[in-house]
Amino acid sequence: LQAACAAGTGPIPTNASDKEKVQAAYRNWMFQWETAYDFVRDRLGERGATAFERSDVEALERANSGASVALLKAIWALAPGVGFGAFGKRMAFELQTFTPFSVTELSKQRVAVEIPRCEVLDDSGGEPTCLAGCQTIYPRFLREKFGVTMTTNRRGHACTVTLAPV
Repeated sequence: LQAACAAGTGPIPTNASDKEKVQAAYRNWMFQWETAYDFVRDRLGERGATAFERSDVEALERANSGASVALLKAIWALAPGVGFGAFGKRMAFELQTFTPFSVTELSKQRVAVEIPRCEVLDDSGGEPTCLAGCQTIYPRFLREKFGVTMTTNRRGHACTVTLAPV
């Protein structure tokens, strides 16, 4: 697995623009995630893929367990609309990691983003990443950690993502 990941990734050029550096890092990340997921799924089948997805959810939970998340959850408990609004802003910011989009609604009850062309799906191995990451892992993580439903309405390479409190 390490050899396959190393063979498919490249260095991030030091003399490139910030945009080119981000694009290189994104390509490397996508390739490594896709390679690892395919490796596990090919060798361990659906049971292995499910375990991989569960492991990703757990990693997201660990990465989102700091003081800022505790503060957000405290605000949410005291003032649900304000807390969800702050959560929505945070998620809108974080989703930019994966692909460009437009926020079409950001309220105390709902966040909706419109993705006109998903960069994940533009990648040659993007289909399993969309199905596992966007449609399984992230919705499970958000439901378990924050009590938020995440729905995706995919139309080819376009998608609408909606977040709402349970």
